[in-house]
Amino acid sequence: MNLRSVSLLYNILLPPGMLLTAPAYLAKMFRRGNYGQDFFQRFGLYSESARAKLGGGATRPVWVQAVSVGEVLVALKFIQALRRDYPGQPVALSCTTSTAHELALVRCQGLCEVLYHPLDLPWAVASAFALLQPKLLVLVEAEIWPNILSQSRHDGIPVVLINARLSPRSERRYQSFAALTRPLFEELAQVQVQTPDDAARWSRLGIPPERISCPGSIKYDQTAQPVPDAMIASFRDLLSALRGGTQGPVVLAGSTHPGEEKLIAEAFLKVREQIPDAFFVVVPRHFERAEAVRRDLRGCGLDPVLKTELAGDSANLPPPAPGRCLIVNTTGELWAWYHLADVVLIGKTFLSDEGQNPIEPILAGKPVITGPELKNFASLAERLTAAGGWLQVAQPSELPETIAGLLHDPGRAATIVAAGRRVVEQDQGAAARTVAALAPLFAGE
Repeated sequence: MNLRSVSLLYNILLPPGMLLTAPAYLAKMFRRGNYGQDFFQRFGLYSESARAKLGGGATRPVWVQAVSVGEVLVALKFIQALRRDYPGQPVALSCTTSTAHELALVRCQGLCEVLYHPLDLPWAVASAFALLQPKLLVLVEAEIWPNILSQSRHDGIPVVLINARLSPRSERRYQSFAALTRPLFEELAQVQVQTPDDAARWSRLGIPPERISCPGSIKYDQTAQPVPDAMIASFRDLLSALRGGTQGPVVLAGSTHPGEEKLIAEAFLKVREQIPDAFFVVVPRHFERAEAVRRDLRGCGLDPVLKTELAGDSANLPPPAPGRCLIVNTTGELWAWYHLADVVLIGKTFLSDEGQNPIEPILAGKPVITGPELKNFASLAERLTAAGGWLQVAQPSELPETIAGLLHDPGRAATIVAAGRRVVEQDQGAAARTVAALAPLFAGE
């Protein structure tokens, strides 16, 4: 089959597929909130103000597509590196989820324009391309859509897949449907992968070796993300005021998912029996869950406050109270909060084996604790475990002893942090190397 045949079959099956998945999709949007802002951009419909911002520039933009928060964070690092090498190059970043869109709006001020990813409907895709008129389309990690690729070919726009990863399971799945997937992969001008194993898998799927490069994982690259010193200082003052000036270790749970806040809070309360001045901070993965998290923590006997309830003036902060803890229900700040912790627990690892990115707290110099498996970071997890660069608990009952052990033994914590940093430093500079590999596509301008 060729791309045209695959696209035809896809567009025949797409409408019934969208009808079947629409209820779940809409329910998820309502649950997460912020669905109304720029909603119709998903269908290729743009307001006059959006058209003024996104189209008609003297220089055609690079269009970067990302799905959710994780991919947007990768995209931002890539865009920062791109703008360093090509300072006059405009960039448009499209996101799929409302949470990712809000994060991008916060982080992208002055860096790029933000819009919603069009649904892969022919007219929505055509409208987005007509407005943006990109010179290059950059897909982050796994954003391969038939109509997007067909429109790119029609408009003569090179398509690049960056920070690509491919598990053995995904490779087998693609191989099973090679007649349908190979015509899509053939449209990729470059595939930039995270590891040599990923390169081998993409090659077996039919990508010519000369189109594959291995700059490393942008997800783990912090050289493209400056340390937010001003934000850290502000949060330090806020935390000190909230605690009434009391000093003591901070235990932070980051990117937590439903059920994990209660589980970790119960472990923290046992730690506090040994270390009474310890303080608990939780940063849920989805900030719109803040009230549910507050109910769970209150059920454990804690007294949580939401960051959004704290006025900038420390005089308006609630007085210190037993069991006081903080729920950070604002976006784009986790990197800063990690710097204020003494121990970090990574969410989506205790009640799930998928995992979240542990790189930021490691590079912030904090010892990390996770659950037993991180499927989404399998290669990195293996390297960190082998090097002793973090601690993994086999079951939640081990958490109190593990947390308290690190707080009682700063030397051991420092050894773990140093080992973790040696591992993740191997990927530093990946964003810059990714941009460098694009040079042939910018040649001749």
